[in-house]
Amino acid sequence: RSRRVSEAQELRRGDIVICAANGSRALVGKSARFVIQGSRSYTFGAFMATLRVSETDSGFIFYLLQSRAYRLQLELILAGSSINNLRPSDIEELRFGIPARKERDAIAKILSDTDELIESLDQLITKKQLVKQATMDDLLTGKRRLAGFDTGAGFQQTEVGEIPADWDVAEVAELGQIIRRQMDPRTLPQEWFRLHGIPEF
Repeated sequence: RSRRVSEAQELRRGDIVICAANGSRALVGKSARFVIQGSRSYTFGAFMATLRVSETDSGFIFYLLQSRAYRLQLELILAGSSINNLRPSDIEELRFGIPARKERDAIAKILSDTDELIESLDQLITKKQLVKQATMDDLLTGKRRLAGFDTGAGFQQTEVGEIPADWDVAEVAELGQIIRRQMDPRTLPQEWFRLHGIPEF
């Protein structure tokens, strides 16, 4: 354990780590719940804060910090500051409607179950995307042919690599036309510049 990290600064299961300062205002207030178990110790960075609550309340409070009510309060706090920074008191003084313990637990459970479902769907989507990418690479190089299209003619070596013998090599210009729109950004309305000075259409 580093002597520069006090015992209070070591993360405990159920702690909620909050981004307290960032160059991007949209990231200030973002949070994550610490759930790692094991013998190793973890701490948090200088631009972070940790909200320490009981492990039984951790799930409910974590979801409170994902809510629209939370973001609205953050926007009011940050609107009155020239820097993207949350003080400990800013977080401590946030106010929410809080139900009784039994209802808090029920709310946290259903939201947690929903997160688990979303995560499983995300994993399935990721797996399908990998399958699609592999299938696309095989189909677009002729390594794999769709039923009814394989002539059995074998392969030929070309400047773009090995392709089926019944395929041709062509430039994009033979398949379509590139159209560009040129403009002078100095003539664009100011409201078009919404992100890093890049015109948004």
